[in-house]
Amino acid sequence: MAWSTTDLASLAYSAACQKLSEVACSCVPTHTHGDLRAGGPLGEALQLHSRAEDALRLAVVYERVMGSSWQKIGDALGTSRQAAHQRYAGVVDDITERMLFPWRDGADGTPGSWACPDGLEDPDRTVSSLDAWEARHREPPDPARGDTAVSDGLSTRADARISEAISLSSQLEDRLTHDNLPADVSEPTARRMLLEAKIRAYDLLASTDSSARRREARTVSDHHKRLRRRTDEADLQVTDVQQGHPVRAKAFEQLVRWHRERLGHMIHSDDAAFIIFDGRALRLLSRSDDPSSEQARGWYLWGLGDQSHTEPLTGPRLPPGLLQAALLATGDDADGQLVAPADEPIASALAAALDAVCERIAGDTSRGVSPFAPGGIAGPPGP
Repeated sequence: MAWSTTDLASLAYSAACQKLSEVACSCVPTHTHGDLRAGGPLGEALQLHSRAEDALRLAVVYERVMGSSWQKIGDALGTSRQAAHQRYAGVVDDITERMLFPWRDGADGTPGSWACPDGLEDPDRTVSSLDAWEARHREPPDPARGDTAVSDGLSTRADARISEAISLSSQLEDRLTHDNLPADVSEPTARRMLLEAKIRAYDLLASTDSSARRREARTVSDHHKRLRRRTDEADLQVTDVQQGHPVRAKAFEQLVRWHRERLGHMIHSDDAAFIIFDGRALRLLSRSDDPSSEQARGWYLWGLGDQSHTEPLTGPRLPPGLLQAALLATGDDADGQLVAPADEPIASALAAALDAVCERIAGDTSRGVSPFAPGGIAGPPGP
């Protein structure tokens, strides 16, 4: 199951409370106290204090994720807003970033490691373990909570899950756009996380929204899943002639992933959209639905010629030269690629068009040609 940021913050706090409780229980028996050396009980108390501080920090993180102000947090702590902010703002930023980027890549080929709070490496397993632990330690006077007292409080509202999934996608997109990643998180890793976040957001929309939007969300989700599958299959192998064994072409794999996730689209009208890369147009998608035309009805993908010097698309107005290129692209002498039937919605046609463009870019990448370079999908003619 995919967990929201709120779920993860709540789960991390619960896991910290469980550890605190277990440490406290180990200190209760008195028959062990005589076996402790001088300072032993103090050591136990310090361990308890450390675990309690962990739980307190994670409680503040959870409060902030839930939207509590620093004023309310300060009031709960018996201090001022400024004091609470000064003490915990850095902690909140650090822990939320480690929840956003839980896995950190190793340097120079060394194994990576988890950076997230304890219990979030495998949230499904942690939830199951905490459910069982809570039921096992419940006393008779405690209220009946069933066998899933931990999991029952997570991800209960569909609208909240959708909102958080969209927010997570936006955060990752913003970090990638502004090149603001942790030092030990590679761009391919972050782009894969963004792909997974988008799939989750569209899946949630497809399961809860109105029928029309549900179909569009499902179509876009399926497109991103195809991207994920192709990313997984991009572990192409080359033969190391000297060693006589296959090795992964990791540099190529990362380059292909990077290019694929930089693709997007801008809908220009009900019957036309541009496939874009880093904000600049690569292809035009348009619907041919004229019964008098010799061309078969359908959604077509058209080349736009050299777009290497065209300005990025920043709004509904097309940059100079792009409109003329679009008109030339669909002229009588042009040859478009049929990607979807005419009665398909634009979302379905876009998914098919993005797949087709991905295949072309992957092929160009294997030759070392970028999209706007000579010989590229939207560059000047090659040598």
